[in-house]
Amino acid sequence: MCKYTIAVILVLSISTYAGASEITMSEVDSLLANKGFETKAKLLDSLLYQYSISNPATGLMLAKQYTDLINDSKDVYLQGNSKYYLGLTYEMIGEYDRSLGYLFEAKEIYKNSKFKKSLAKVYNEIGMVYLNQPNRELLQNAIVYFKKFLEMSLVLDDKMEIAGAYSNIGQFYDFKGELDSSLKYHNRALEIRLKLDRKLVLGISYGNIGSVNAQLGNYQTALSYYEKTKALFEEIDYKWGLFENYLEFAYLYKETGKDKLAREYALLGLHICNELKSKHAFQKTYSFLYDYYEGANNVDSAYKYLKLFSAYNDSISHESSRNKLAQMQTMYDLEKKDQSIKLLEQKNKAKQTWVYTIIIASLIIIFIIGYSLFLVLAKRKKEQLLFTTEKELHTKEQDLTKEKLERSKLLENKLRKENEYKSKQLTTHALNMLQKNKLLQEMDGELKAFVPKTDEYLRKSINTIRRQIKTNMNSENDWDLFKLYFEEVNENFFKNLQENYDSITINDLKLAALIKLNLNIKEAASVLNIAPDSLKKARYRLRQKFGLKTTDSLSEFLNNIV
Repeated sequence: MCKYTIAVILVLSISTYAGASEITMSEVDSLLANKGFETKAKLLDSLLYQYSISNPATGLMLAKQYTDLINDSKDVYLQGNSKYYLGLTYEMIGEYDRSLGYLFEAKEIYKNSKFKKSLAKVYNEIGMVYLNQPNRELLQNAIVYFKKFLEMSLVLDDKMEIAGAYSNIGQFYDFKGELDSSLKYHNRALEIRLKLDRKLVLGISYGNIGSVNAQLGNYQTALSYYEKTKALFEEIDYKWGLFENYLEFAYLYKETGKDKLAREYALLGLHICNELKSKHAFQKTYSFLYDYYEGANNVDSAYKYLKLFSAYNDSISHESSRNKLAQMQTMYDLEKKDQSIKLLEQKNKAKQTWVYTIIIASLIIIFIIGYSLFLVLAKRKKEQLLFTTEKELHTKEQDLTKEKLERSKLLENKLRKENEYKSKQLTTHALNMLQKNKLLQEMDGELKAFVPKTDEYLRKSINTIRRQIKTNMNSENDWDLFKLYFEEVNENFFKNLQENYDSITINDLKLAALIKLNLNIKEAASVLNIAPDSLKKARYRLRQKFGLKTTDSLSEFLNNIV
């Protein structure tokens, strides 16, 4: 029996973003051209809302561009929002550690701000990351942040978010297998949503409660809730929800031995698949029909649906591998860009410091020269005044007696000696002025020669960065091409495994590669075209071949193999 809670989350993601067509960065640049800061920020926010889930590779580039745009802004909301979108995008890619890093940064930004609704949103997303990441030892952290989300929503009296928090807590207990607790919180969410009269989320609550009852073996109760979900989704014409609802009916009827009804609902789901045109929807429906006909010993029909299931499964696996490689390339390109920008900023900062030093030194020298000129001019003015005074005294002294004349001459000689001494001082100042002026000319020449060199270097660096951004990678749909690209990144990985472990098989190598790429059990099982339980057994056999203890991490072991 599949769990309705998980399915509904997937459905909401797909349906919400299904309308987002692919967009290139050149198209983004064209949209942002000649726009002001606020308009650019709003446009990127809108694009991120569309692409962070539907196309994480594109979402990551948009998130980086959004971060670069608001980098110098002091706006708390924009700073927190950029970290939130980076965290959300890395979550969709499966880079859960990076996702948590950015979400925790967003939490710190919003924590002491007025944006409490944004803080609640971050708490919820941190809980979702802990819920979806593969390390079950960290699962308990999810409930901590879901409860923080609930507390904040209660303070804000946001009924819609309060119901969402109860629903997520119910989902957590569903993951834990504590179905009674799960049912309690899903019922709390339902109580609120009944008052809000929002048909979509109300239908989801009915479906969640039906799913938990089905797992508890309360099949009649589960059917009654599925019927309520069906009625609401038919009323609002919610195709994705109806598709999942029909499959829930099919699984439940098959579980209770009502095979005819199970088949009818599966075919209803298949009819909706033709409208949705979703590979995942076809894959799930064909998988059910294959199991159904195999159980009924209808070999021809079972074979027919097995072929259809395999075709869609292979297509999805190839597409998943292609997307994973594209995401890896995008992250590599963006990390290189970040490193180049940081290096360039460091160099520019050093150059800027050197330029500021030269400018300050030049200003100091100019001040010294200016002050020296002021002293020279002041001295000249003083000498001119002295000369005028002496001339006047000389004229007056001609009428004086000889004694007065001699005294006048003595005084004149004394004044002349003082004048000679001061003239020597003036010469010394003039020499100093010439030396300082020469130093100023030399430094001015160095500064003049430095400016054109700076322009050329910046242009060259910027051109290098732009060429690196344009790097792109194509991928093919078969395993050999995947292996080729994988070995380009991990050159001796397969070789080292085969040399050190004689019993390892080709399938073991494939599984090891997928684990090294951090694919979770569900994703890896889909790539290898096996059930999650089979994948768990394959992982167990692989651990035995590697001689790992139960406390050893298989992922860590493979990541240490280069």
